[in-house]
Amino acid sequence: KFYRRDILIESPLGLKMAILGVASQTDEQDEGNANNGNGRQKGDRNPKKSNIDFLSSIDICYIGHSDVLLMQNWDHVRTLFDNPDEVEDISPPKGQASSGTQSLINHQPTQHNEHTDFSRVRPYFLSGQASRYRQLIMVSSLPDARLTSTFKRHAVNWEGRIRLRASVPSSRSAIVNVTVPHVRQVFQHVPCSSLSQQSDSRVNHFLQTVLPP
Repeated sequence: KFYRRDILIESPLGLKMAILGVASQTDEQDEGNANNGNGRQKGDRNPKKSNIDFLSSIDICYIGHSDVLLMQNWDHVRTLFDNPDEVEDISPPKGQASSGTQSLINHQPTQHNEHTDFSRVRPYFLSGQASRYRQLIMVSSLPDARLTSTFKRHAVNWEGRIRLRASVPSSRSAIVNVTVPHVRQVFQHVPCSSLSQQSDSRVNHFLQTVLPP
């Protein structure tokens, strides 16, 4: 059903379950066929396990509310980019090592099916350069080192990448603008050497400064 769609709107978890669900179902079928003597031995390659080729032609990947996905489970998003071996029989092309650029999205198709239109296959797909033409758009209401790392690692479009940040006027960035009336609030400065260390810095500040009596 995915191959006939021009636009896919999926949650990372839902897409991951759909992909891994195909693999797990065919695993059970293979084992049953092997036990029944139907000719397929357990461990033989089942073409249905590679039923993720619909992700190979993604031209625009839009990840909205990235901060919300980050608070749920960012590993589901990383699976689509970082882990091509999560689905059996999906491995890098011969002579190419597994890396972040060899991902489920824009991976090299492993087979053709009745929906394949060879007249629309672009040359750069065949040469393994699909990710260089893909647009990766990530939207978040707050910065985070994991979002920045994912964007820098997988936004590999040959045109480059750009980061837009909303400008907050100084008149709205003061602490007095975020106070809640009739509620006592205490703001403390947490020293941090870099954005990637912010989580550890907050924990250390809590353990060393806030928690002790």
